[in-house]
Amino acid sequence: MKVLSIFKAVAAAVAVVCLCLFAGCSSGHSDQTVIPVFDVENIMANIETVNLSEYASDIDYYPLETSENSLVNGSIMNNVIVPAYNGVVLFMPNSSNVPMAFDHKGKFINRIGNHGRTSTEFQQVYRVLPTEDGVELVDYDKIMLYDNEYNFVRSFPITFNFGDICKTDKGNYISLATNALTDKHLKVLDASGNEIFNKTIEELGIKPAPVKDETRSDEPVMLTFKAVAQKCFFFNVDGDACIYFTDNKDTVYTILESGQLAERYAVNYGKYDDGVSLNKFIFETDRFIASRFMFNFSKYPNIDKKYRFLYFIHDKSTGKSRAMKVVDDQSVEAAFSNDIDGGLPFFPSAIGN
Repeated sequence: MKVLSIFKAVAAAVAVVCLCLFAGCSSGHSDQTVIPVFDVENIMANIETVNLSEYASDIDYYPLETSENSLVNGSIMNNVIVPAYNGVVLFMPNSSNVPMAFDHKGKFINRIGNHGRTSTEFQQVYRVLPTEDGVELVDYDKIMLYDNEYNFVRSFPITFNFGDICKTDKGNYISLATNALTDKHLKVLDASGNEIFNKTIEELGIKPAPVKDETRSDEPVMLTFKAVAQKCFFFNVDGDACIYFTDNKDTVYTILESGQLAERYAVNYGKYDDGVSLNKFIFETDRFIASRFMFNFSKYPNIDKKYRFLYFIHDKSTGKSRAMKVVDDQSVEAAFSNDIDGGLPFFPSAIGN
């Protein structure tokens, strides 16, 4: 089995969607007995050219069909590419632009949905969730289901504010509710949107960090502490809902369908403990894990600006993590060096089966 990985070329102008076939199948879910450790100090000391041929077997370039109905709104670099069962979907998050569906050869299939205020229309598409039966559009107040021909099937409301939503293999939804500043909840919904689990972050054992209250007054300053909600990132890794806390940043957790947290990755910051954080996206296959660290410029002014976003790849077979080198002067970010056909360098935009 092969993994279909979708790339945007690292260049100023992109006219094609680039598809690369990685040998091996997707990892499915986090079931490893040994938790991968990302050592920031060691990664920074090992900036290497990573050739695409180490993980890829072929590259196919699929130009998107251009017609009056299939013109993509805005730059393709600002659109999110979502692998779907019968092709790819392009959409611009948090906009009223209608998502566009193309097949695996770049032929235009259909627009998905319509902008509006009814239960069959969306106001802003926040996320597109692929399923075996079609795709689902996440609006700010509902989820809309479409079949594989992108015809509307049904919708159900979302009655709480959320940061993101992931869908599980069992058809349930996991989300982080943000109803109040100091009271964030993990929620699990069934396939019809009914709540089946709801606990605060604190109830799951993740304690908020104390923050100094430095309110000025004429009296001598008394430093007090107050509990505040932890800043956290909630995101999808290979179909799993994951969460990462900036105040407890040495662990990335998988959120189980029971609502409990399970350790997925560990991070060792070493001398870079202050002013460095794991960035939001993580890609994982059965061969590798790829992500990036972000360095605060004020804390690390001497780090080459090309590596303030430090892209890295963790090879599962060797357990080794390497920073990815910026491969040419035209590239603004690190990427795989394309030694397969000598074309533009690549970094994944999406990975799917």
